[in-house]
Order: sequence, then C-alpha cells, then structure tokens
Amino acid sequence: MAPFLINHPQLIEQWVESREQALAQISAQQPDEAQRAALMALISRAQRHLEQTVTEDEEQSARNVETAAALPEVRIWLEQVPLTDDLWQELIEWGHRSLSLETQELINTLLLEIYPDIVEPFEDRMGVDERLELTPEMPLVRLKQLIETHYDWALSYDFDDPENRYWFWYRSVEKEEPRLGVRGSEPGADRELKLAIAPRVADTHRVITDYLSDHPRATTVDFLIQHSRHKDIVRRIQTMVETPFGEIRANLWARDMKPMHLLRTKLSFFGASRFDPKSDRWVRITLFQGAPLIEELNAEPEDLRAFDDWSFPLEPSTSHAEDIPTTITTGVVT
Repeated sequence: MAPFLINHPQLIEQWVESREQALAQISAQQPDEAQRAALMALISRAQRHLEQTVTEDEEQSARNVETAAALPEVRIWLEQVPLTDDLWQELIEWGHRSLSLETQELINTLLLEIYPDIVEPFEDRMGVDERLELTPEMPLVRLKQLIETHYDWALSYDFDDPENRYWFWYRSVEKEEPRLGVRGSEPGADRELKLAIAPRVADTHRVITDYLSDHPRATTVDFLIQHSRHKDIVRRIQTMVETPFGEIRANLWARDMKPMHLLRTKLSFFGASRFDPKSDRWVRITLFQGAPLIEELNAEPEDLRAFDDWSFPLEPSTSHAEDIPTTITTGVVT
C-alpha cells in the first residue's frame, strides 16, 4: 500500500482534494442546535472509542491517549460558545491554535459525519485519468525554480547523513511484494525501487544546477538529452507542481520513517480504524466494525437512516444487547 501512494500521486491528490472541498463546504454551513448536539454526541463516542482502542505501540498509544484526553475540552468549548453562523469555522480555527494535529483531524472527520448530503456527492469525484506530462520546452532555469519553490521540503534533507538514508525499498523475489531493508545491513539494495521521491528530486536539482552553470539558456529537453535518467522525475515534478496535494512530503529513506503513517493515509479513506502497529513494517487494522448486515440494508428506506451512524463503534456491552456491533473484520496489512 505504501508504494501505491507514491506511484499514484494524481489519484491521491484527487482523494485529498475531494475531502478538503467537502470540509470547506461544511465549515461554511450555519449549524443549528440539533447539529451541535449531534457533533457533541459523536465526540463523546469517539472519546470512548479511543479509550477502548488497545495497541502495544507506545507512540500510537500516546497519540490515542492525548486525543481522548483533549475531547472533553472540545465538548466544553462547544457548550459554552454561542451558536453563531460561523461556529464550525470558529471551531476549526480554535483547534488549530489549541489542539494536537491528531485531534484537529478527528474533529474534521466528525464534521464530515454530520453532513452526509454534502459528502456523498464527492463519491463520484474520486477517480482520475492519471497521466504525468512532460513539458520539454520549459526553460531549465524555470524548472529549477519550481523545484526550489514546490519541492523545498525535498531539498531540506542531508542525504549524506546515514540517518537520512537508513531504509531502502525493494521487491522480494519470493512473493514479488514491496519490502523494506536496512541499507548496508540487509540484502536487496541492488533491487531498490524508486519510491523515495525526496532524494530523487534533490539529486535532479543538483544535476540541473551544475548543468545550468555551463548552459544558462538551456531548456528541459536540452538537459534530458544529456541526462536521460532524470526524465521520469522531471515529468513528475512538472505535473505535480500544479497540485496542492498528492506528494507524500517526507523522506522515505529516513530511519524515523514508519510505513504505518503512509498506510493510514490510504486506509483512512477505506474506513479503517483501530490502527495497531505491530512493528516498523506492518500494522493491524479493523474494518467494518458496526456496519449493517445485508438484511438490514434491505430494509425500508426510512429505516435505513438508523444504520447510517456506525462510525467509531464501541465495544459490546453485556448490559445492552443493542450495543453489540453487527460485523467485525480485522485485517493485517504488510
């Protein structure tokens, strides 16, 4: 799944942009008391969901605890702030100032939950015709400026530092699946996949800079004729600078890089929850907990509304049979 995110930047761009557009529309809505109460109820449920989520990974556990501990403060804020037309925007701005990134994103997710009429039309906008276009006539100095402006994050790493080139990605011979290896310690570096975009961009920027010193009026095609190995990354740069999302802005060689963070990006769009990292290389998740059964989905339309509210499911309660989730599926991602 991690390579999927890297190899399909335009699709990921479309997914994230659709979410951001939906959130922008929702933040402009004028809420009523019923919607404020619905958000507060979801916050309470999400808090219990996080408290019931168990993971042996210390970092993920700490994030869950921190987020759950912050949610009572969010409820208090919602109770005390007047019901204004721009309440949701005020909530988002307050969260940016006061809450962790994890808590901010949880609030965004809950806001999406209470406006299905706005969110559901975006279901038809999640596809894209992926095509990375090369612009050969672009002045090379312009390409260099684009890299320095839009890929400055890739130029910020020192790739001579062993900590910044610790991992390498390769495809296993046995199962033809992507794997991670420790550079210099484990075999497979000779089959390294070109998944780490940051070092490739930095290398291309360095070669372009050297080339421009002798050919200041060169175009992109002039450069590529002499340095054809950079064609793929140049095509990607020229295409993706037109988009605000799509690139994973991280060094995928870095020792502190965890594939789980990449996996969460994709899996979150599929409704995965209870992320439980088992190592640096795989994570256990839960899918469809609390989802309605087929016979329940065949109910009368007016009865289906009761089954459209199963996000952040809770553990079964021995005293309330109706709290028992209908479907639980646990998946392992490698």
